[in-house]
Amino acid sequence: MKTYCLEKKKLIIQFILYLLLSIYASFLHAAVGKPLPIKEVIVGVNHMHKKALQKHSIYQPYTTFLGMPIKKWLYQWGNHHFNLEKIKNDCAAIEATYGYRIRKASNKKEKIKLMATRDKAIKRKENLAKNGNRLMRMGEKPLYYDPIYVHHNEKIFLNYLHSKGYLDAEIITKTDLKKSSIRVTYSIKPKNLYKIISTRLQASDQAIDTLLANHSNESLIKIGDPYGYQNFVNEQERIINLLSDNGYFEFNEQYVHFIADRSDGDHTIAVTTVVDLPDPKMAYHKTKIGRIVVDLTTQQDHASSITCVLTKVCQGLYFLVPSDGYPLDDIAAKIPLRPGDLYNKSKILETYERLHRIATFGSIAILPKIEGDELVIYIHAKPDERIRFQIEIGGQCVNLNLNKLRPAIKLNPIIKRVGGLGILQIEASVALREDFVTQRFHRNITYGLRGKFTTPCFILFLSRKTNLMVEKFNPTTTMAIDYSFTKNPVYSSKKIDAGLNYDWYSKHVLYQCSPFKVTFDYPQVLDNSKTNQSHIKLPSFLTSMGCILTIRAATPTLYFNPLVSYRWMVSIDIEHGGLYEHLFLMKKILPKEIQLYKYLKIEMGYRHAFDLTAY
Repeated sequence: MKTYCLEKKKLIIQFILYLLLSIYASFLHAAVGKPLPIKEVIVGVNHMHKKALQKHSIYQPYTTFLGMPIKKWLYQWGNHHFNLEKIKNDCAAIEATYGYRIRKASNKKEKIKLMATRDKAIKRKENLAKNGNRLMRMGEKPLYYDPIYVHHNEKIFLNYLHSKGYLDAEIITKTDLKKSSIRVTYSIKPKNLYKIISTRLQASDQAIDTLLANHSNESLIKIGDPYGYQNFVNEQERIINLLSDNGYFEFNEQYVHFIADRSDGDHTIAVTTVVDLPDPKMAYHKTKIGRIVVDLTTQQDHASSITCVLTKVCQGLYFLVPSDGYPLDDIAAKIPLRPGDLYNKSKILETYERLHRIATFGSIAILPKIEGDELVIYIHAKPDERIRFQIEIGGQCVNLNLNKLRPAIKLNPIIKRVGGLGILQIEASVALREDFVTQRFHRNITYGLRGKFTTPCFILFLSRKTNLMVEKFNPTTTMAIDYSFTKNPVYSSKKIDAGLNYDWYSKHVLYQCSPFKVTFDYPQVLDNSKTNQSHIKLPSFLTSMGCILTIRAATPTLYFNPLVSYRWMVSIDIEHGGLYEHLFLMKKILPKEIQLYKYLKIEMGYRHAFDLTAY
């Protein structure tokens, strides 16, 4: 009864304070004659909490460039030229003008066209009246003092402090009139930081209790840690994911909650984690996968009278395909789910990542669904175009002289599903160039031909069982060969590059191994009278091998949020050149004019990406 009276008095005091603030704001508005800008000051907390409170405040600081609130000035400039009465008059004029034209229209088609034009013009004016002109939309609206917003800010700040463990925090707000603005000072008293003194698990099912107890070391709620609301949200998600990865298909947020016993005497909290069914009549059971259906068709395949949709069974999976030309064995190897396995949420996400990585499908959707007494996993992977042809047209201009514009054209066909799930890229190019040789520019023509083959597996002499085991590392093999030929009046050059790369990744580490690379460069002088032999590179032959280790930012998945995945990365690159030609005594076989090299290169790099804006 005493607690109820105290709460009632507290509400009455808050209401009186709010009423006084409203009267004070009305007095200020009447005295000044216009809304007053607000300046917020937060005192009583450290720098980290102050920045967080400013971020949560209703009165967000203006965006600045070199210390200047340019967006605010844009809004004020646009607002100065904004006339709502003129917009209303324009709407009335449009109504009158088009009303007269519609009445005078000779046929129904013309009337409909005039009505559509009228509605479009009126809608444009209404959007202008609602959202402001272009400058106002580009800018930021100035913020003015409002006691309601200040009162809401107090609640927001208290909620933040409570979420960080300061459960008895207090806020005292002071409002002062400063010339042509209002200064609102939030004096915050965090008081005591509540800590977790004990944790306990309460699960009505013995199997679930044992499972959670075996993973208790992964709990995010630990004894001695300060109370944090986000830790409870993350712990609830961890428990649901753990159960979802062990066959419990129907578990969600309503099955997991927490009981926190707060002790104000020693500022501690005793936490009980409760995992229970909301309906006592429901039974706990693990769900096994009954069927897996992989749909590789499109709407056009079902609508076409020519295409016959086939049903195939491969490695226990049902495939719906429009033809026999699909590499079902390779696709099935990318899917870690199998009928008879327990439901596993992590494997569904892994399936999405694997299918996304092979770059063969335009869209991927995975839907687990209970049908009858069994769980059916539907995987709809819409195939991308098998052959795509790209043309690039460009040019090179010397010293911005359009008379010296040299065109270039590049043809790039891309063929998918080559040799399974491989992708073959062929690039042919022709370009005119201007090269500075022997103290003058010489026009040359360059031909290029490049082939690149990528497949989502290791091209090695491995058994089928071993290939299935290494699928969890998302392997990729890339083979590329590049030929270019350049000719001008002084010299010609032939160059061949070829390489073999293996890529794979584990957790947050990306590995790249290049067991073989070769570069052959053969320049040849055509006219000795026009150049000095020392200006032309000698023919060379170089082989190399290397590996690159890249550590990326830790993220739950690779493809769902790539901007976060590549927030930062550290790479180490080791390359050894000239190994094979010296190892196999190729120097004795190659012509004497061919230059050979030998080197060891070590590179280390760090990259960090920063957000320019919130978007």
